[in-house]
Amino acid sequence: MSGIVRSRDGDTAPPLVTWSWGEAVALVVFAYVTGHLVRILVLGDRTSPTARVAERVVLELVWIVVIVAWLRLRRIGWTTAFGRPARSWPEIRDGVVFGSILYGAVALAVALPISWLLGLASDRPRHAPEPLPTALDPLGWALAVVLVLLLAPAAEELLFRGILFGGVRARYGLTPGMVASALAFGLVHYLPGDPLEIVTTVAAATAMGAGLAFQYERRGILVAPLAAHVAFNALGLLILLRA
Repeated sequence: MSGIVRSRDGDTAPPLVTWSWGEAVALVVFAYVTGHLVRILVLGDRTSPTARVAERVVLELVWIVVIVAWLRLRRIGWTTAFGRPARSWPEIRDGVVFGSILYGAVALAVALPISWLLGLASDRPRHAPEPLPTALDPLGWALAVVLVLLLAPAAEELLFRGILFGGVRARYGLTPGMVASALAFGLVHYLPGDPLEIVTTVAAATAMGAGLAFQYERRGILVAPLAAHVAFNALGLLILLRA
């Protein structure tokens, strides 16, 4: 049993983890490698801003396909693995509020201080790489919206919270589960650029991953961190569009 707590707003039973932590790690690695291989085969070495967004779309789609195939192969039902809410709306509402708070906490307590310290260390201002290219055509923006608000939250919550956190949490406890899922989540958000600037991106994503794992632990169902992830990304997208 995973030990994940019950939701406060219903009689949701905690998900029953039926896979080992080693199987969870292997699935994460397999999904990551497979996603990048398919991305290379489909898009090759295209470097336009829209192509860069399309690469992420392909990657996240492959992750979802791998996870669905694995669940079917292991004969694991969605509600068994990730919980079923007595009522969905309270979990979505709580997730949106939590994700909005988490965005502010990560920005103010992690991203900004690290950027400031790196600026002091290098004698010039430093900023984290943009999560999305800004010079996008209409197709690129359409893909970006689908990526940020649908594909990325679904794929990443299934893989890093549902599978990885659940597997490690069930075997070793809450703290190792949060650390493992948060670090993996942070590392996959690596963006090429200045080595010092990369630190900000990875640290912020790691903090976000820890917060989302906490939300999963707190609510006992994957819908909650999924809604939080969508809210977090939506705020980031709005700020990017206003910049």
